[in-house]
Amino acid sequence: MESKYELNPSDLHVSINSLPGLIILQKSSPSNNNHQQGVVYRTRLMAYYCRNDSLPSVCKLYYNIPTFTHTQKTKRRRTRDYNRHTDIIRRFFNSDSDAINYPVGCYSVRIFVDDNQSCLITKDRRRDAYHPIAFLRDNKLIGGLYANFDRYVHPSLSEKVISIDEKPIRSIITAVCLYGYNLKGIDNCENQYPITSATHNLQQDQTIERIKLECDEWHPYEKLIHQTLENMVPFFYVIGKGTMPTLYFHLPIAEYIIVGLQLFLTNYMTRKAFDDYIDYITERSRKHRQWLDNYSSRYNITLITEAPISRLVLERNDEFCLQRFMDGIDVPLSLLNGIDKESGNKIAEHVSQRCWIWLCESQVEPYRSVWRYIKSQKDLHCNEEELYNGYSLISLKYISYIAYLACVKQMEKVGQVLMVQPLDEKQVSVAYKNLLGDKYGGILGFHWMVPIVSNISTMDTLFTLKDYLAPLDNLIENGIIKQCFLESGAAATNLDKNSIVSYTKIKEQLLSKHRYLLTQQIDSIS
Repeated sequence: MESKYELNPSDLHVSINSLPGLIILQKSSPSNNNHQQGVVYRTRLMAYYCRNDSLPSVCKLYYNIPTFTHTQKTKRRRTRDYNRHTDIIRRFFNSDSDAINYPVGCYSVRIFVDDNQSCLITKDRRRDAYHPIAFLRDNKLIGGLYANFDRYVHPSLSEKVISIDEKPIRSIITAVCLYGYNLKGIDNCENQYPITSATHNLQQDQTIERIKLECDEWHPYEKLIHQTLENMVPFFYVIGKGTMPTLYFHLPIAEYIIVGLQLFLTNYMTRKAFDDYIDYITERSRKHRQWLDNYSSRYNITLITEAPISRLVLERNDEFCLQRFMDGIDVPLSLLNGIDKESGNKIAEHVSQRCWIWLCESQVEPYRSVWRYIKSQKDLHCNEEELYNGYSLISLKYISYIAYLACVKQMEKVGQVLMVQPLDEKQVSVAYKNLLGDKYGGILGFHWMVPIVSNISTMDTLFTLKDYLAPLDNLIENGIIKQCFLESGAAATNLDKNSIVSYTKIKEQLLSKHRYLLTQQIDSIS
């Protein structure tokens, strides 16, 4: 199937390198051979690591730094961190073995945590280990990925990891973001901004007047989330001990509307553009919901998509009506007549205050008590430099997911709660631990390494990727993500070398064919 994304000659300036279970997109740089070895994920330096040093660490991507060598101090620290992660895995699966094989029914999960097993580590920031994990059906490999198990417990508590033999996972929390950077706002100077970005550097004299959707197809990031959920069905079945856990899916419709509302109230977006933006968000959310309904039906999964601020912002059918929203928080719509940016900021602050009052007073339990606790906290802040001061409209967007974790914790009375997210969402788990963990207890986190890593820019993720979308979309349609999953799983099954090589060869054949076709396509439009 040919991608509907626009193909650009500049796409040839992006090269693809293959590493076990991953493909790396990066700017072509023939003069720097070190580029063939590196993985930088949102400024995190990643390395393949093996405790017996039989495999080298991976050198840093953008800088000519030699392959990393452990000092005695860093090796001791790395060993301590590695042991902590492997101990969590062993406790979770109730196994002392280095070769964990946990079967339930026709499915099984396999993880090797011995000294000869290579895992992905973060060499800076948080010191995490991402182990290859295999998913099997009837002892046949059907998927896998690199993932990090961790326990997010507030320092004031002493909770320990509970095995699934004692207490299976009964609630899984995950999410998706919408559109990637495909949805653009166009201002009065014809500048374009990715409207789904958390930050907009609009100047005082700029106002978004139009909304433009570059491609109506699923963004590669959205396809990745869908394929990962399919890939993880055996894992969900196993950790639920034969019962599929309830899937609490955070579909952030209300949060995206809050972003548009902030721009509209502060006069950085016209009413026409705001209405169009709402239409796009509503349409994409419906499309995701259809996919999720089909997914949950096929695998007999109980699906819940309501989020902590949904009742504040949305009607029952996910519709948004500005008049009903303003009536609900007791703010006259007439206040918005003839606003400028200065008066708009005051109105936005007032609307935010009314939203917080509604969340703390009019919500159903457990949402109401969670929002009251959040509101009572002092000196809360987030990574995006938006203060959790209780009166910031955008802070609702940042806090909503954290509040969701606390609400699910409150609702789950029988089993354990597991958060399942890609690596770049790990800060949500950390924020929950720091801000709400003392009140609502710890959660388990399962954060997986995205198999398509973009190093085109040091801050790029698949979601924020602006270049190379057409070629990447074609690669995904031709099965590259599935092959990455199989290659990751093969590394975790202790298969014979020839079997592992066979999965790698299929992926390399896909990439070779892709490079050839891309060159032909670019030549035809140049």
